[in-house]
Amino acid sequence: MGPPRPPPAGVPWLTVAGKPLIGWVVIDMDATLITAHSDEQGAAATFKKGYGHHPLGAWCANTTESLAMPLRPGNAGSNTVSDHIRVLDDAIAQLPASYRRKILIRVDGAGATHDLMTHLERLNRTRRNVRFTVGWAITDADETAIARLPETAWTDSLGQDGTATTGQAHTAELTGLDQRLDNWNTGLRLIVRRTRPSARHAKNLTALERSTGWRYAIVATDIGRLGRVAGSHQPQWLDALHRAHAQPATEDTRSPDASPDVTRQPRQPQTRAADGRVQKPRPGGVGLALDGPLAQSAELRTFNP
Repeated sequence: MGPPRPPPAGVPWLTVAGKPLIGWVVIDMDATLITAHSDEQGAAATFKKGYGHHPLGAWCANTTESLAMPLRPGNAGSNTVSDHIRVLDDAIAQLPASYRRKILIRVDGAGATHDLMTHLERLNRTRRNVRFTVGWAITDADETAIARLPETAWTDSLGQDGTATTGQAHTAELTGLDQRLDNWNTGLRLIVRRTRPSARHAKNLTALERSTGWRYAIVATDIGRLGRVAGSHQPQWLDALHRAHAQPATEDTRSPDASPDVTRQPRQPQTRAADGRVQKPRPGGVGLALDGPLAQSAELRTFNP
């Protein structure tokens, strides 16, 4: 097969737990809050009892460039499937064609819906391989499965440098024990992680967490193994992969100055506002904010549908 093909000039492969994701473009999705200090178009009360907008964004983790972000009203839902699908489809469309062959999508817990996972599966094409990790909201059924795990099933989790977090956090495969999977996508895996709860988490612990002294989190994924990534089938590596999900700022207290029909970028280091040469609003109010390596290699028709 020969040595792995190097990435295009200026576009790095993402490295997770010490292993490069050769050939994979990673799209991270998450929502953020932007506070409005006046009665602006589209502003509404937010779930944090503020007032403003609740945009849902998609970023290319390889280059930290923003791909799509509609300025939703403040009362927009965190797990609205139609919004996730809309933003994701526009984000993929903004990638130059040569970067759409192997795409890894990471979504927080708001993405654990049947419709979104079905859509993610349908994104696969003859010449496009799409894989995902999604945060999984834990229910009583999940906790029942966690309680059945023998202590020997837990192994040290991995840090982003690939070293074991000895005694600090553990990971295990939950797939074969969780009956909730019977109603979900075929081939879906559940990876559970446990950590010692901090003081701020103490009041929100479940009965199981209080009895065991551990706090639990679950990730759902359709990854069996990623080609050219050694150990990518291991629960420890999959856990580290999802934890590398880029987190946007939880709230921006400055008021946006654009119409909801134009894409807005969150004020944070990894997302830069694009200038007029590369930004073109797309149908539905989703625009493009590439000003780095992807912008340099993109074809003009990508931006002008």
